[in-house]
Amino acid sequence: SGRMTLEEIMAAVEKDDGGASFSETLADIDAVASKPPSPGSVHAKAVTADSTPENGCDAGESSANPEEIAQLKKSLQDVQAVAESRDEKISELLSEREHHLKQINDLVLSKKSAETCLREESIRKSPLFVETLSRLNEAERKSQELESQTSKIMAKWSAAKGDLDLAKKTLVEMEEKHSRRWAELVEQFSE
Repeated sequence: SGRMTLEEIMAAVEKDDGGASFSETLADIDAVASKPPSPGSVHAKAVTADSTPENGCDAGESSANPEEIAQLKKSLQDVQAVAESRDEKISELLSEREHHLKQINDLVLSKKSAETCLREESIRKSPLFVETLSRLNEAERKSQELESQTSKIMAKWSAAKGDLDLAKKTLVEMEEKHSRRWAELVEQFSE
């Protein structure tokens, strides 16, 4: 995909540094710096990546060579500079990667939202949607009319039921009244 992994970057940096890894270089410097001078040899020998003595120093010399010390200090400074540059480059690459990932996410999200917007707009303009929407509006209008008619019918029906109940009550009262009157009349003529 064109992106380098952290391992590939570290391998490329080590390749540029002559093949010695950062940890190996530090280990060699630490070994030379921390090695105490022995009684037979007053100064420490310089050690390279393959542990060979430098500048032809042998164990027979009785004092530390200032040139070797200066060379070791210079090597230490070089290694520290390489370590700092590696750290800076790694942090720079990580921040760049994060920035690119954010850009990718922003582009993907904007594309999805644009597609969604276009889909909704194209759906609203489609003949099927327009026809369905007009049918829905017509059905809602008819529903409102039917609800209005239903309420009117319910009002008329309740009035008719009230009239029926009143008529039944009146009929019962009239029958009772006529029955009493009939009973009075029968009593009158039977005497």
